Amino acid sequence: MLQHKIPFSLLSGFLVFFYQITYSDQTPLSQIGLGLKLNPVMPSQAAMGFTGMAKVNKQGAYLLNPSLGAFNTITSFEFSFKSTLNQLSDNHGTTRLTSSTLPFIALSHTLGSYGNLYLAYSNCFEKKFSYTQKEKNFRLESGPSEISTGYSYPFSPFFSIGLSYFRLFGSERQITEIKMPDSTHIPFEDTTLATYSGGYPSISATLRDPHWSLGIRLDIPSKFERLTSKHATNQTFPLDTTEEFSIPLIWAVGIAKKSHHHTYTLDFIWEHWDKNIDNHINEGFMLASGYERRALGSKFDPYYKRIHTRAGAGIRRHYIYEMFDYFASFGLGLPVGQKAHLFDIALVGGYRNPGENISLQDAYLQIHLGMTGLSVWGQSLRRK
Repeated sequence: MLQHKIPFSLLSGFLVFFYQITYSDQTPLSQIGLGLKLNPVMPSQAAMGFTGMAKVNKQGAYLLNPSLGAFNTITSFEFSFKSTLNQLSDNHGTTRLTSSTLPFIALSHTLGSYGNLYLAYSNCFEKKFSYTQKEKNFRLESGPSEISTGYSYPFSPFFSIGLSYFRLFGSERQITEIKMPDSTHIPFEDTTLATYSGGYPSISATLRDPHWSLGIRLDIPSKFERLTSKHATNQTFPLDTTEEFSIPLIWAVGIAKKSHHHTYTLDFIWEHWDKNIDNHINEGFMLASGYERRALGSKFDPYYKRIHTRAGAGIRRHYIYEMFDYFASFGLGLPVGQKAHLFDIALVGGYRNPGENISLQDAYLQIHLGMTGLSVWGQSLRRK
């Protein structure tokens, strides 16, 4: 007998999918390439320094290492919200920018001994910036996102393999508006629209025992297209142009050690980018570590004994301008209701330095909020 009742937390999560804050400002360096690359993780992983390549939770979708889903014992739906405050400084002064987005939504469905299926949306790049100078107003909006799906299978209690496919989609608009001195004239507007399409496969594997686990992932390079069209007030431009680029080769490895209710993680990710996308692109990497203290309290214990505590830190070299990013994080996992649903909070503070050629300095503070709804939907029920 299968139970197909979906809890309210799952239904509410689907509704949240249709809500996004579409206006936001990011660092001006997000104008380069595909934009500022984001980490496709939930707040629980962001709180651990964006690590999670080898940490076995037995619930949730793992875009960092989809093969971990093979060990899931419960179906879950997850969504998150992120808000960022950037403080930008250069030789001319300091300014503050804020941005908000819905970066991650995922449904992970366990098939018991037959493995796990997942479907996820992630806001993988941010390319949003605006400024006003006298009569000129410039806006850069949106950026590419990804939809992914995958299947993972446990060949044994200690080894699993995952196969996934990521589909890049979305568009960006660059708009320049100029107000004419004579108010009787129509304001001039110059708009460039770039639309992205393409996809790539990924293979992952996990090896584990009761105390240690090792995870690896390889994203296989593939082609994607960028279709660009240009429009301006009272002007005609040639036909749309199509460019073809390679999606980066990405390989990642992570280890995790579990000792009682403590977990320690260490991840390394390498990205090999196609420099034809932009002249200011280079290879990127991330090295980060994390910690989690898993609460052992039951639903009958005081609430504070059921709260999970997390922390992490790391260094990342973005593929843009060899920009180094130093960050630290802290977060809590708060149980909700009687069915072990979780509300996760993560605070991430960091500092980006584009290098000697650019005087811009970028300090930021991020708040990640996420909800994980759990269900026995699709699983066999025990008869008494």
